[in-house]
Amino acid sequence: MAKQERRMRQRLLLCIASCILAIAPAQASENPRPFIIVAEVLPPYEYMNDAGKPTGINVEIIDHVFNALGVPYEIRFYPWSRAWLMAANGAADAVLSVSYQKQREPYLYYTDEQRTFWKTGEIPPDFLWLTEYVFFATQILADAVRFESYEQLQADKLRIAISDQYTYDTALLEANIPQVVKNTPLDAIQALLRGEADLSPMDRTVGWALLKEHDLHDRITWLPKPLFMKPYLLGFSKNANYPDIEDLMQRFYGELRNMRQNGTVEEITARYLDPIRPPRPDRKILFVGEEWRPFEYEENGQMQGLNIKTVSRIMKSLQIPYEIRSYPWPRAWLMAEQGHADAVLSVSYHPEREDTLFYTDAQRQAAREGTLPTDYLWISHYAFFTKGNHTNLTSDYDAIIQSNARVGLNNGYSYTKSFPAEEFSSRMYFNTEAGFMGLLTEEIDLYPMDLTVGEFTLKNMGLEQSIRPLPEILFSKAYLIPFVKKSDYPGLESIMYEFYHQLRQLRASGALDP
Repeated sequence: MAKQERRMRQRLLLCIASCILAIAPAQASENPRPFIIVAEVLPPYEYMNDAGKPTGINVEIIDHVFNALGVPYEIRFYPWSRAWLMAANGAADAVLSVSYQKQREPYLYYTDEQRTFWKTGEIPPDFLWLTEYVFFATQILADAVRFESYEQLQADKLRIAISDQYTYDTALLEANIPQVVKNTPLDAIQALLRGEADLSPMDRTVGWALLKEHDLHDRITWLPKPLFMKPYLLGFSKNANYPDIEDLMQRFYGELRNMRQNGTVEEITARYLDPIRPPRPDRKILFVGEEWRPFEYEENGQMQGLNIKTVSRIMKSLQIPYEIRSYPWPRAWLMAEQGHADAVLSVSYHPEREDTLFYTDAQRQAAREGTLPTDYLWISHYAFFTKGNHTNLTSDYDAIIQSNARVGLNNGYSYTKSFPAEEFSSRMYFNTEAGFMGLLTEEIDLYPMDLTVGEFTLKNMGLEQSIRPLPEILFSKAYLIPFVKKSDYPGLESIMYEFYHQLRQLRASGALDP
C-alpha cells in the first residue's frame, strides 16, 4: 500500500513538473526582457534630468504607450553615432528620433507611409514627432537678413554652420552654400557668436531649448520661414532578437495615434515647451472671418464650428491667447488690409492678396499647380445652386453665358482661374443668405457656393426643399488661415508657421477627421 502511494506521488510530481515546463516558455514569451531603446540627448524631447533619470516629451510618450501595451522598457543615452550603431547591429531594440533614410532600410522597420513621405510630402500617421528646421542667427544679423531660398543665400554669400552628426534636407546640402562643419548643435551656435558662420539650421523647438539652457535668448534668434520638415520616428531594429518586434512597432504607433487624438500628446508637449517658449505679448491674437456654417459662425454670442474647434485646439497648444470675431466678408477683409486683425479664417490663395497676407511656399506652389498644400485649413467643393423649379439649367459655363442666365456672386470673393466670373450676367451679394434669397425671389438663376456651406445654410433657413445644388462640381480649392502682414503683433509670421506646424500634425494623426 505504501509502495502504491509512493508511485502515485511520483506520478503526481512528474505531472506537476511537466506542467511547469510547459508553462515556463509561455511565461517567458509573455514577460520578455525589457525592450531597450537608445537615444542621444536631445532636449526637450529626450534627455537626463538632474536626478539622472530619462525625461522629456518623447520619454513621457513612450512611458504612456509601453505601459498601455504592458511592455517593460529601458531608455539609455549615448552619442548619436554609438546609439545608431547599437540599433543597426541589434544591440538595442529601437532608436529614438530617427528619420527615414533609404540607406537605413536594412537595419530598421519602416511603414509604407514613412517611406513615401519624401515623395508626397504627406506626413505619415505613424510618426513620433515632426521636426521643422529654421535658420538660427545672431540677433543683429536676423534684423538685416531674410531667408527666401537657398539660391538667395548663395547669392548673398552667407555661410551656414552644420553638425556632422545630422542628416539635413538634400536640397540644402546640394545648394553649394559655404559650410562650416561642427560636432554638435551647440558648437554650431557658438560658431555664429564667433562670426565663423552666419546661419545654422536646427529644429525650432530643439533650438529654443538650447538657447534657454545656455542663456542665449538675448543673443541668438531664428528666422521665421522654415527650411524643411520631416517626421522623426521610433526606429525598430530589424537585427534585434526581441520577439515579434515588427508587430510591437504597429501596436506602438496605433496607441500613439490614440494619444494624439485624445489630446494627451499635446498636454505632455505643453508642459515641456512652456518654460522654453519665447515671450509673447499680453494682448490676444485676433482672428476674423465671415459666417460659413458649419465651419465658423456665431451662435448665442459664441463662435462655433469645425474651424473654431481646430483654431482653439492649436492656440491652446501654442499657449497664445486669442479671440475670434465674425463680420461680413468686406469688413473682415478691410480689417486685414488695415492691420486691425492678425489672421483671417477661410481665405484661399490669390496673388493680389500677397501685399496683405503671409502665404507659405507650399500654398503658392499648390495654387500654381492646382494641387493641395500641406497646410490647408479645409477643402471646399463648389457647385451651382438653383431654385428647384429651374430644371433646364446647367453647370456648363459656355451655355450659361450664351443663355444670359443670371449668376449671383459674393462681393470680395476670389473663385478660380477657370471660373469666368467677369463673363457672367451677374449680381453681387454680401453673404450666403442674401445669395440664396436672390435665388428664391428669382433675382438670379444660379448661385455658386461651397456645397457643405450651402446645404448647411439652406437647412438653417428652411429652404432645403426650395433650392438645390446641381450635380456637377465646378471646382475645388483649399481654404487657409493666413496671418496679416500689417499687424503689429511681434513675431506674427513665425507664429503662423508654428500654427501650421501644429495643424499638419493634427491632420496626420486623424485628429481633425469629422
